Amino acid sequence: MPQDHYEDELFRMPHGHFNCNRFWTTGLSPIQGARATEGGAVAINGRKIIKRYQSLINSNTHVPSVVTQLTGITNDMVKNAPPAKRVMKKLAEFIGTSPLIAHNANFDQKFLTREFDVAGIKLTPSFACTMLLSRRIFQNMKNYKLGTLADLLGLPSTGDLHRALADAEMTAHLYFRICERMPEEQGLSYTSHDFLRRIQKAKYADASRILTSQGREKTTLARYQAKAYASKNGHHKM
Repeated sequence: MPQDHYEDELFRMPHGHFNCNRFWTTGLSPIQGARATEGGAVAINGRKIIKRYQSLINSNTHVPSVVTQLTGITNDMVKNAPPAKRVMKKLAEFIGTSPLIAHNANFDQKFLTREFDVAGIKLTPSFACTMLLSRRIFQNMKNYKLGTLADLLGLPSTGDLHRALADAEMTAHLYFRICERMPEEQGLSYTSHDFLRRIQKAKYADASRILTSQGREKTTLARYQAKAYASKNGHHKM
């Protein structure tokens, strides 16, 4: 299998287009010199994954044994991988102007910003975080790790959750479940990236209030549009 690849599916939905992103790295912080060892991303349109990107990354950095034990990524694997600049260029092309979604997005955003800077790429996408959103939508879980949420919510298996593409796909499925819970519990029919970011920054009590308020607004608008359509087309109640 090539080190980096695209996989396209002939399916598009007339809703928001986002990318779910995930990095595996040599450490916890780029400020401490840690670099990316693998990147994975999926493009989603509506509530379907339509495209995938994955690549190991050669950033000329040693992979610690603890990272190898967790991910299975070895120094030999990254040594034979494409150079970081090439991978980040392809990832930037994959992302384009779409906003991003990640689990524990602060971590991925720091490394994406760092790797783009090193590669000389001027791109600063906006992030929504499924971990912060889950804390507000699925309250009282025992923890909010991606694997835990996948098990408790019965999300589809995407493979080894310690690899970038599998994590990105699972993040997408978690995002789909978040979207499902919003209309199910609050009367919301869709979610915008700005609305997700608003919810994830809100206090827990405020998040519930915002969701409820937004649900009422959308329900009222839908009723008004239905009434206007019926009046325009001569439909009347019997």
